[in-house]
Amino acid sequence: MNNETKITVKRVNKKNRKRAITRSKKTIIAIGLTAIVLVVATYAWFIGITTVSVDSFEVNIVTTEGLSLSLDGDHWETQLHITKGIIEGAEPMVINGSTADNIKLIDTETPANSAYPAANGNVNHWATAGEDDNHKGLEPVSSSAQLDGTNSQAKFYSKTTLTSEAGGYRLAAGDITSASATGYIAFDVFIKNASGSSYTAAYNKDDDEAIFLTGTSTVTYDTSGSSVGNGIQNSVRVGFYALGRVNSRGIAKATIQGINCGGTGDVTSLCNKTEGSGTPTAVPRGYNWNIWEPNDKAHIAKAVTRFNNACIKRTAAGAFLLNEANNNCLAAGTSENEALADNKYIKTYTISNTILSSDTPISNIYDGLNGYTNPKMTYVPTLTDTENSSEATRNPLLFIAPSSITKIRVYIYLEGQDVDNFDLATEYQTLKFNFGLTKDRYEVAPESSAEESASSGE
Repeated sequence: MNNETKITVKRVNKKNRKRAITRSKKTIIAIGLTAIVLVVATYAWFIGITTVSVDSFEVNIVTTEGLSLSLDGDHWETQLHITKGIIEGAEPMVINGSTADNIKLIDTETPANSAYPAANGNVNHWATAGEDDNHKGLEPVSSSAQLDGTNSQAKFYSKTTLTSEAGGYRLAAGDITSASATGYIAFDVFIKNASGSSYTAAYNKDDDEAIFLTGTSTVTYDTSGSSVGNGIQNSVRVGFYALGRVNSRGIAKATIQGINCGGTGDVTSLCNKTEGSGTPTAVPRGYNWNIWEPNDKAHIAKAVTRFNNACIKRTAAGAFLLNEANNNCLAAGTSENEALADNKYIKTYTISNTILSSDTPISNIYDGLNGYTNPKMTYVPTLTDTENSSEATRNPLLFIAPSSITKIRVYIYLEGQDVDNFDLATEYQTLKFNFGLTKDRYEVAPESSAEESASSGE
């Protein structure tokens, strides 16, 4: 496998476009994403972790009328191509299917020529953790969907220490949120929504249009190679955060690129929004942010055994019930979310604050599942495959305003607190992503897949 990492947007051919429009005029976007992540030496979360190498990452995006995509908020396309080199400025952008000479997101040789300079808010980065230049990649982190309004970035935590103990693993973790953070992928996509006759600057979530994740979206491992799946695909997360929006007409490039949580001037901030006056509550998942949790009910046998052997109940004060009967987290009478088995959903209690080794009581990676409520670990509802598999239960991924340009920050990472992220090496395992977006809740699958569009050559 070569080391090229790319995202490609294919134009829908005329025949398929006509069929798609006939089938549903409500659908404005169908994104088929196929990402291949090579796991060179995957170990678990906090337990002897090395990295997951990202050798190839391919995304095919298919758009229909009314929607345009951009990497820099200036060059709007129906064909969008992203590589690791483009994100990092080593390669020029590809515009409408052709390489655009001297147009780079970050031009390190001639910074003044950068299409999307850091000064305008570009904090895109690839997962750069790894053993060497040929094996850069993902490493487990944890996120509770907190968005830092000062830097417009999602907060991530990673381990500082880990010690095995009766009842699981004692944990300390620190905040790694920064533009130069390693271990996860982050990139911006600008979405221009041309529907609607006018733009309303004031935020009102009820005025916006819902975007759904297609029911065919998956994260799997490649069974064609020599490796076998060891469950790492079941701990993947994809986070979507709408930072802000502007009118789709008459707004300067620098303003579009500079959309952030500050929301000054022509920019309407979408970060950390509340429902309204009185005693406001945060706008729930599915409006301005969401986290997709694929394979939510899938657990391989070894992951189940690991949890069964390690997780011991704790009291409200944090003491482990080591010498009592039925003290395992799977003992009779426990609540449903604590009982791990294949084809059964189990909550993930993600890290929401810095955890110190000196904290009393100490923190354990299974807190929340073992009966102890840890104030530094939070259960954050996600968009699961189970929820998304049925038209009756599907909820929106995000909402986007008519006649707007919205800046979406996308994160791809391994959630270390997921019980499926455990200590097991896997040589050369390949993960594959495939997801799409649609505006029609009832059109679970797009008319033609991205792979079909790509193979058609059109």
